[in-house]
Amino acid sequence: MKKYNPYIKIITNKLNTLFLIIFIGMGVITYISLRWNLNEVERNIDEVVKNQARAFFSEIISTRAWNAGHHGVYVPVTERIKPNKYLEIKDRDVYTTDSVLLTKINPAFMTRLISEISEQKDGIKYHITSLKPIRPANEADEWERKALSEFELGVKDIFQLIKKDSIYRFMAPLYVNKVCMKCHAKQGYKIGDIRGGISINIPGKKFYKPVKKQKKQIVYMHILVLVSSIFMTIVFIIIINIQFIKINKRNILLSSQKKQITIKSKELHDANSKILRNNMQLEHQSVKIKKSYHNLELLSDIGKKIVSLLTVEDIITQAYDNIKELMEVSFFAVGVYNKEKDRIEFPGTIMDKNVLPSYSYETSRPNSLSAWCFLNKKEIYINNLKKEYNKYLNTYPKLRFEAQSFLYCPLQIKNEIIGTVTVHHEKTNFFTEFQLFALRNIAVYISLALQNADSYRMIEKQMVVIDDKNTLLQSSIKYAHNIQNAMFLSKEVFKEKFNTEILYIPRDIVSGDFYWAAEIENRETKNKIKYIAAVDCTGHGVPGAFLSVIGHNSLNQITIDRRIVEPSNILYKLNEKVVASLNQEYSDNRDGMDVCLCSIEELKNDKRKIVFCGAKLPLFYYKKSSGKVEYIKGSTKTIGGFYFKKQKFKDVEFIAEKGDILYLATDGYTDQDSQEKKRFSRAKFIQLIDEIVKYPIDKQIKIMNEIFVLHSKNKPQRDDITNMIIQL
Repeated sequence: MKKYNPYIKIITNKLNTLFLIIFIGMGVITYISLRWNLNEVERNIDEVVKNQARAFFSEIISTRAWNAGHHGVYVPVTERIKPNKYLEIKDRDVYTTDSVLLTKINPAFMTRLISEISEQKDGIKYHITSLKPIRPANEADEWERKALSEFELGVKDIFQLIKKDSIYRFMAPLYVNKVCMKCHAKQGYKIGDIRGGISINIPGKKFYKPVKKQKKQIVYMHILVLVSSIFMTIVFIIIINIQFIKINKRNILLSSQKKQITIKSKELHDANSKILRNNMQLEHQSVKIKKSYHNLELLSDIGKKIVSLLTVEDIITQAYDNIKELMEVSFFAVGVYNKEKDRIEFPGTIMDKNVLPSYSYETSRPNSLSAWCFLNKKEIYINNLKKEYNKYLNTYPKLRFEAQSFLYCPLQIKNEIIGTVTVHHEKTNFFTEFQLFALRNIAVYISLALQNADSYRMIEKQMVVIDDKNTLLQSSIKYAHNIQNAMFLSKEVFKEKFNTEILYIPRDIVSGDFYWAAEIENRETKNKIKYIAAVDCTGHGVPGAFLSVIGHNSLNQITIDRRIVEPSNILYKLNEKVVASLNQEYSDNRDGMDVCLCSIEELKNDKRKIVFCGAKLPLFYYKKSSGKVEYIKGSTKTIGGFYFKKQKFKDVEFIAEKGDILYLATDGYTDQDSQEKKRFSRAKFIQLIDEIVKYPIDKQIKIMNEIFVLHSKNKPQRDDITNMIIQL
């Protein structure tokens, strides 16, 4: 009764587990790539809108400059265009010789007219505004007032997406020049002052449709890649399982060799287990990622220094050093809110240049200025504590440092309060509005730095997880490499049994190239026939390795099991098997392989009968008697691929003598690019053979390898490489 080999079952189960891990890894990698690409789309659309807004602003400025350069322009008075009552000049309204009333349009009026046209046509609205507007309708809203304050600090422009209204808002300042003084001198402006700005509202809906389409394309692309990878892996699983079933059947027929195969299988299993254990012991390395901000040039030197730090202690120390350059302080503290304990914690507080031990205040503490600032989300500005404390507290505050002047600012990210920052001084009436303004800006930098520090800690944890997943994926591919190597004859066997030297350089861990050999008896002549082949499968890496397993096992079945001896018939049967294995007659699969196959039969008087058959690959033959290298072209047909009809291959037969040499090679060596993007070429390969044929074949292989390294230098390897030299 036939029995199923338990060792085959163990290997199959392990492979299934391995492929399950590969599925999970592919899913995780695809998800990470998808999230990153979707985030990039959103970031890019913001940059596009911002650049468009800057272009709109530039056009408005040019239009206003033209108007101002002509001291305004006159247009007829209509129902829509009335005289500007805020333009107080004597020649504001004039009559033409035809008694048509004209009114002067200054740059501000022209901006409003352009805004009306743009809003009707594209929904884009321009608003000229100022903190001291002449025209009440030009009064700045809350967002514009905040932007105007930023301009006073040197900010060039402001851009923000107002999500609840789906509107992009952009604003840039207007500077006072000589022409402006005619209308604005009475407001106290000087040439070069910022007199206001122009805000631009761009509806976000007009950008949502192309962004949504692009996101869909990215999602579909990732789904396609994931499904394709899973499909190829499933095909490989099916092929591997089929091969193990066939191996089990052959083991039953070859019972006499069962003991030897069992011993070798156990050794292979032990070796693979050892490799897995070694891989698990490799040290994991973490890569630290630092965020960069594309608008760093807009921040002050203080902001750059604070935001670049990633620990609370460093942030506090750097902020204190910077504040000392702006003002004299006796006490400096940063309070960080602990949400779990509902308290404000103060690490690294500095009093009279000394660092105090950490302490904390409950947010419910009634007489704490820090708690009041935190809970009310408002600043505290006190220059005389005894007279002003009751603006904020019902009772006199309990202090760690006796002082009279206080500044407090909340630390805020978006709408969430994360802590407070404060400076004290023992003198009364010490702090000014400017110093409050400076602390307010430093509070923004500290808030960003604290958020960055928290994000950095989270990223470090996530990078550890990603590194673990990457190591597991690499281990899986290396395990597949070990399986592939175990299926092929070793170079030592080739050298001993077939007098063959091999140059084998996979491009990746696993290869789409493979070399093969077999020896059978000619039933007619009773002579031993040796078969040697160099095979190049479609692609490289894992996809190529899938095909190499099909090709290698198919060649063994055709020659060893079915005893087919003619090389042309061997390639004919190989083509049938590849087409059938990949279901190519009924699918879109076009994978295949190129083959250089030779049979060598020993005759009398040191003669050898050589029969060559090639599928797109040639044979290079050195004839010792003539001292020349011959190039024997293979068939133009390939194995599998596009040719679904029955393939016909042609044998090339010739008699060789002892000392002649056969060179079998895939196209990886000749197709390799140099630094100058020049291929090595077949002509140069023939020239190389002619130069090295005088050396022993083991030295020839070494020279070939050295020449390859010199040719490619730092150029990445283009394809898998297999060169075989057979000394007859």
